[in-house]
Amino acid sequence: LAQAIYRLERSCGAVARIYHPPRSPVRHRLVLAPRAMPATFTEAAQAALVAAAERAKASGHQQIDAQHLLLAQLEDAASLGRRALEAVSGDRQQLRAALEAGLARLPRVAPPPEEPEPNAPLRRAIAEAQAAAKTSGDSHVSVADVFLAAVRACRKILAEASYSVASIEEAVKKMRGTQRVTGPTSDASFDALNKYGTDLVAQAEAGKLDPVIGRD
Repeated sequence: LAQAIYRLERSCGAVARIYHPPRSPVRHRLVLAPRAMPATFTEAAQAALVAAAERAKASGHQQIDAQHLLLAQLEDAASLGRRALEAVSGDRQQLRAALEAGLARLPRVAPPPEEPEPNAPLRRAIAEAQAAAKTSGDSHVSVADVFLAAVRACRKILAEASYSVASIEEAVKKMRGTQRVTGPTSDASFDALNKYGTDLVAQAEAGKLDPVIGRD
């Protein structure tokens, strides 16, 4: 993966490396260093890319596709991508099935490659995420940038599952708010209220709250 990402970022006009910091919750750390202006992926963005690579390897795929990334986000209940998809209309089960079917059509090799290569759609998605971060004036490429780039790369599959790319973009925009990404963990606070809070209105509508106020 380290060599693959290195080649990926060189093709995007940057140099990248992966290292293993002590006591880090992220097993692989991806550091992106453009030649002109240094920038890095946040830890959440790194984790999303690593999850995509691990899914590709587990499937015996020689290349990492944007579909690997989107499926990894979809299956991680705590991810920003999963929360964004839950916030808009669409058929999540159909999306999973469509992604799995798309990935099943990719060539497989045995034994699986040690370091799957990012393919052209994923390289374009990475470059798009970098450009989005630069446009926002962020110091780091956030998981929101990476996820949305993968969403745009998979727009046809999303449409099959009745998802609107514009709606997903709006949901992520609301989750992010006006926050700037200024460090490796800045995007950890995106949509913090919904991620860590309790929606009492939703619970009341579902009949999960006691209707009698003040009852012990």
